[in-house]
Amino acid sequence: MNVLDLEMVFGPGGPLSKNLPYYEYRPSQIEYARAVQSAFEGKKIALVEAQTGTGKTLAYLIPALQTGRRVIISTGTKALQEQLVYKDIPLLREKLGIEFESVLMKGRMNYLCLLKQERLETEPLLPDQESVGHFETIRKWAHETDTGDLAESGVSESAPILKQLSISADACLGSKCRYFNQCFVFKLKQRAETARVIVVNHHLFFADLSLQILNSTSIFPDYDVVIFDEAHQLADVATHNLSIVFSERNFADIYDDLIKELKILRMRQKMETSSVQDRARKLGESIASLFAKFVALPQRVRYDKYSITKIVEDRGLLVDRLYAALLDELLNFVEKSEDMPQIYRRIASSQSALAFLLHAEDEAYVYWAERNDVREWILQASPLDVSGVLAKHLWPELHAAVLTSATLFVDKNCEPVKQELGLESALEHCFPYNFDYQSQACMYIPKNISDPTDPRFAEEAAAQISELVQITEGGAFVLCTSYGNLRTYERALRELDYPLLVQGSRSKQALLKSFVRNRGSILLATMSFWQGIDIQGDSLVSVIIDKLPFAVPSDPLIEAKIQYLKKQDRNPFFEYQLPAAVMMLKQGIGRLIRTTVDYGLLAVLDRRIITKNYGEVFLRNLPQMPIFHKLNELKDAFEERREKFIKYH
Repeated sequence: MNVLDLEMVFGPGGPLSKNLPYYEYRPSQIEYARAVQSAFEGKKIALVEAQTGTGKTLAYLIPALQTGRRVIISTGTKALQEQLVYKDIPLLREKLGIEFESVLMKGRMNYLCLLKQERLETEPLLPDQESVGHFETIRKWAHETDTGDLAESGVSESAPILKQLSISADACLGSKCRYFNQCFVFKLKQRAETARVIVVNHHLFFADLSLQILNSTSIFPDYDVVIFDEAHQLADVATHNLSIVFSERNFADIYDDLIKELKILRMRQKMETSSVQDRARKLGESIASLFAKFVALPQRVRYDKYSITKIVEDRGLLVDRLYAALLDELLNFVEKSEDMPQIYRRIASSQSALAFLLHAEDEAYVYWAERNDVREWILQASPLDVSGVLAKHLWPELHAAVLTSATLFVDKNCEPVKQELGLESALEHCFPYNFDYQSQACMYIPKNISDPTDPRFAEEAAAQISELVQITEGGAFVLCTSYGNLRTYERALRELDYPLLVQGSRSKQALLKSFVRNRGSILLATMSFWQGIDIQGDSLVSVIIDKLPFAVPSDPLIEAKIQYLKKQDRNPFFEYQLPAAVMMLKQGIGRLIRTTVDYGLLAVLDRRIITKNYGEVFLRNLPQMPIFHKLNELKDAFEERREKFIKYH
């Protein structure tokens, strides 16, 4: 298929317009497809920014299939994975007659482990009747499923039973497992070997890259063409997956598996296990004692601020000795069962990780301690800069790649993204906004509000939000930059007569379904709702953002990154903090207008966007629309747009 064929496929009278009832001819979609095609034909890496409404999924899928190569499509979320596999790819097959094999791959913990299922059947360890019911549901489903994907079982994704029935890579027995030939993950890998298109998410892609770097193994078949959708997330996801982590839960999971296996050896082989059990128990207690040293620390803190290595120095030496003693004694059991070699390796791996984290000697990492939502401490070391790793281990291995998102450029410049990702050269394409924001939307920026650093800001913002949602009669996303402010806004919004949905009260998907189903709702949320949400129509007619989304400079990773850039005589604010905030604001504002007939108002309650010099950078990079500073003028503008577009909904 050549360039002219793209015009034929996407143009008026082409197969897409003939076969898709709601298809709109968009010249930008053809230009996007050509940009993708030029990257593949030129064996290049391309960064392509395109806004909602471009139709980018089909515009990268069709050129990808032209390559004749296996293509990995990596997305930002599982939801986008499923949209590709269950909606977009079947559409190409059915409507355009393009035949090819595709497969959806998720992380191993998403799939049923048949060995774990057998063990729960023979040695039930279920804590309550609800778990028993969930297990019965999964048992019946297991006889019918072809994929083993637990998301298809009908059991809630938050049900504890799912963790008991899935297995991590380090705990899996692999080819030594008696269920290996029936294993859903093994079958998935076999299907991937014959697939032209493999759809994954970023976390799985970079977890696999980490596996390749450490062990020269991969869960994917050979590939050399990759499309990264929602590519603005890549640096953060790569950092996360190249990090070294240890937690109390990390060892507790291994300990539980060890105790179960020792019990089996006692029962079946009449082995004496009390000594090794005692060593494992003492190690667990010592790890708990080590973490107890952190009790007076803030919830998230860098090592160097509180000299954590000194706080745990003696306890760390004891833990290391107990690890060595346990591993030494376990050598007597390694050959006695199929599971014990893997358990031994997991204990050795956790010892290595903890030693690295406690010594904290590698200056390429930032080290911190964090207490999670269930008050468990986690030690973590993350690379300060992933660009070198990607420049060495990823980009040179690819024939071509496309990185696409609605937010890659600031002032038509993508150097910050290229530097973060280790891209020395790349094709660059930045397509303009697709919608008529001048007629579809209006923006509100108050002048008579305190600076966000002022203690009065949250209460003043709450009052503004209350007035804004009354103008639109609900239908609002209120996007916050902190949980503290969220609670202040929640108290104010409870007094209004609109359904209020608050992040954390239910799952993300349940909140979104309720928001769409109950017109006039208000959704109050933090960062996790700023991106990847697609609500069309008049369920959502207002997006209210309280503060410019600058990352918190005291966050350990952000703080270390700022210091790292300063040491290189670079300007962290203009090279890192400001571009990241601009791209995040674009993501948040992008929730509002999703089609040519959507309408509504956007509000940014942070007056710095009009009072600070850098505010102009934000405004330059947002879609152009009328800006109002008074609520009465904003109300008139909103009513005008509602009257114009309401007939389409």
